[in-house]
Amino acid sequence: MPAEKIEIQEAREEGVDFQFLLAPVKLRRENGRLVLTCQRMELGEPDASGRRRPVPVPGSEFDTVADTVIAAVGQNAAVPEGVKVNRWGCCEAAAVDMKVDGRIFAAGDCVSGAATVVEAVAGGRIMALGMIAFMNGVEPSAETAINVSRGNWRGMAPEDVVKIHDSVSDEERVPQPLIALEARRTTFEEVSGTIGREAMESEGRRCIECSCTDKHDCRLKKNAEKCGACPDAIRGMKLKPVMDTRHPEILQDTGKCVKCGICVKVCKEVVNQNLLSPQKRGFDTYIGTAFNQGLPLSCAQCGACIDACPTGALDWKDKTRRKKS
Repeated sequence: MPAEKIEIQEAREEGVDFQFLLAPVKLRRENGRLVLTCQRMELGEPDASGRRRPVPVPGSEFDTVADTVIAAVGQNAAVPEGVKVNRWGCCEAAAVDMKVDGRIFAAGDCVSGAATVVEAVAGGRIMALGMIAFMNGVEPSAETAINVSRGNWRGMAPEDVVKIHDSVSDEERVPQPLIALEARRTTFEEVSGTIGREAMESEGRRCIECSCTDKHDCRLKKNAEKCGACPDAIRGMKLKPVMDTRHPEILQDTGKCVKCGICVKVCKEVVNQNLLSPQKRGFDTYIGTAFNQGLPLSCAQCGACIDACPTGALDWKDKTRRKKS
């Protein structure tokens, strides 16, 4: 049965002995004890799918005496008659909308087989969107997965690392508290707890807000998808992204700026301040203030350029100030 690494580690700590490639053959009772007969298995030749299925090893049977035997028999989906299933007995649902056939939709373990709650919830969400599309008579469309993180800074090139908070130090994750090992072995108490309020608040303050705040409504992303743009199509020199945090309330991320000039136009023609303009020339052009001065404090009372920016290159430090579209 698949398991998370932490589950395997904690099971071994509690004395679980894993025996792989074994199959139970017979269970009987002798002298008030249970005797489980098992047979060793080995991996056979790959089938059409490439999977090597276990096959019995002749003469490898042996007995194990036990006080209690718990049968993990597994489960099958209770699929109504007439619904399409695959060779594992699970519903065959389209990945784009989880539609099985006609007006039938399915998600969760009856589609994926035994999996996690998170995967079931994700499947349910896709199914709900598919049902909405079906009820509205429109074609379902798959959501495009986007990576809104700058990645693990340890694996990034120095010129790609943007340091947002100087006060954030490199520390290990706060461990999840566990009850004593002996209690884990001998009781049915809840094994893992949660970190305390002080630790939670401390961890929250270490967040460097690497996610893009415009990820759900980025006009650049939408147009890039429409045109089939690929960031790796053209290789060569690239500008080092800079995160300007000098203003107490406003962030300016040159790594997201596409130099569209909308903020320049808004500041000049709508707000009548003319604070922003293209600086330098050619490949080194960026949008900023004259002589690289920081934005004035009065900008905190406006925010018109932030509302107009299509990519989130200009943003509030306090994310609650963003307008809800």
